[in-house]
Amino acid sequence: MTPLLASCLGVTPPLHAPGAYASSSFARRFHTLRRFLDHGPLLQAIEQIAPLRGRRVVELGAGTGAISEGFARCAKDLHALDRSPAMLVQARAHMQRLGLRNTRFLLADHRALPFPSGTFDVSVAAFALDSLLHDSSDTPWWEGVGMVTQEMLRILVPGGTAFVIATPFGRPNLALHLIRERGFSHRFLSCRWTFPSRRLARAATRFFFGERAWREYAPHWPKALATPVALLWTTSSQAPAGAAPAPLRDHTRPAPSEPRPL
Repeated sequence: MTPLLASCLGVTPPLHAPGAYASSSFARRFHTLRRFLDHGPLLQAIEQIAPLRGRRVVELGAGTGAISEGFARCAKDLHALDRSPAMLVQARAHMQRLGLRNTRFLLADHRALPFPSGTFDVSVAAFALDSLLHDSSDTPWWEGVGMVTQEMLRILVPGGTAFVIATPFGRPNLALHLIRERGFSHRFLSCRWTFPSRRLARAATRFFFGERAWREYAPHWPKALATPVALLWTTSSQAPAGAAPAPLRDHTRPAPSEPRPL
């Protein structure tokens, strides 16, 4: 049986300082450790909902390109956005090593995307909205989320699809907010981490989930580690741009009737 971390189901992952996120050393470590996550289930689910073949795709919060490569292999072209130049340096080098040349890399504020309306067929934010929950000091997190999702829809062609990939638990609960307040459809998935050594398993688990998670997982290594993921989506016709952000509700945890992953 694949271990599922209890700590992933109700405890906020460790927060890295915004300044650290912009550093080259952080980007290199992020890239080294993130490669152990299998994005296959997410990519397959996205393909089932909105096939990417021949489509124009924009990814918000591309980071070092861990999931970008899956988009680039299918899409006509990919625009990979991030707020960190160091992350984009790693992403560009990663895509070049893979021989994927249909990707442009841009620095961007996701709340004001640098594209005309109707530019893309698909927009994706893979764990990119988490920073708005924890380190956005200028606006409340739910307003920041509303600004980003409105922008993701604005830049789509009519009928285009906006995807958000997020942790389905935690406080505040981004996934539940998008489902209840913004009408996103959703699917809960399990993604697996596999590590070639105990040293790397410890480093990655502590980096992304914290010390408690490593203590839970350590007795199970070298088995794969399963983590819950929420795939959320809406179309450009479902949520018109310019809608006012919904009022905040208590989204600290899913309601008892809410589906749970795994």
